[in-house]
Amino acid sequence: MKTGNCGVQKQKARERARTKLIEYLANPANKPLRRIDYAIKILGYRHNTRLYSVFTPFEVSQIELEALELRRQQYAVELAKVDKGILKKAAEGDAHAAKLCYQRFEGWEPSEKRRIDLNGELRVAAFKELLKALNEENPGFSDILPGGGSGTGDVGSGTTTGGQQQ
Repeated sequence: MKTGNCGVQKQKARERARTKLIEYLANPANKPLRRIDYAIKILGYRHNTRLYSVFTPFEVSQIELEALELRRQQYAVELAKVDKGILKKAAEGDAHAAKLCYQRFEGWEPSEKRRIDLNGELRVAAFKELLKALNEENPGFSDILPGGGSGTGDVGSGTTTGGQQQ
């Protein structure tokens, strides 16, 4: 009679598959694959749907994130060398390198590319005006708003809708 070996074997097989996926995906020398190819090309399964009988889509996403972090760690040293080279060229007066430095390290964008979202600010201003008008029409409206009404901190007449003093 078998004991719980089946569950233990499945767990070990699952861990081996996880390790294979991470090793493949973390290696910058490997070509990126579509998820449907993981099962056949990395894990050696006969059918590409086998991946989802071993892992849930969320677990595959977690494996991909872990592998991506490992992949980034492998080329972090090389990126530091690139950054050092750009800084050196910028310090020597190279205008293009200086622009790259400011973009990379300061988050700067040239003015022609800068995007200012005025729509959000306009919506907030319009909403405040609407709330102010509502508060003027019905002073009791302010008791349901945070900050007392118009969003500017002013409270209507200080009465509730029942005409009682607050």
